[in-house]
Amino acid sequence: IEDLITGSEPALATRAEPKPPVTTPKIVAPTVTVAEPSRFAGRFDWPVRGPVLRGFGRHSGGQQNDGINIGVERGSSISAAADGVVAYVGQDIPAYGTLILLRHGDGWLSAYGYADSITVTRGQKVVRGQTIAKSGTSPYSAEPQLHFEIRNGRTPVNPLSHLPARS
Repeated sequence: IEDLITGSEPALATRAEPKPPVTTPKIVAPTVTVAEPSRFAGRFDWPVRGPVLRGFGRHSGGQQNDGINIGVERGSSISAAADGVVAYVGQDIPAYGTLILLRHGDGWLSAYGYADSITVTRGQKVVRGQTIAKSGTSPYSAEPQLHFEIRNGRTPVNPLSHLPARS
């Protein structure tokens, strides 16, 4: 994800206004600058409802999970966890399947892996709770799920520390 954030995508304009929502998704070339929201406090909402299948951090066998995997019904709506701008939509990292990256301002980013039926495009402004895709499956599991990451700058942070407690 770091390369998508800093390497293969152009730098973000600091003062440009985000584009308004569009009703028909279209492909936007990665050479077009994406405006970043200016301020964000780091509080997110759950992007889907479902059990956490795999938590954040190091797991048996030395595997590292930079986010959480949430079990869902295939085709469930994936919502933007906070207001932001779509920075990336694509499949350049096979382990994530179809990946959506949202920039939220102040260096915060959320990532949504294993997405299907994408409803947003690069550069589009989104609001908290807006459907950005439908859930799909992991390339490594037949069980439908969402891989969800939160990053502050280039550093992955535990999403559970930034999501509201579930009742």
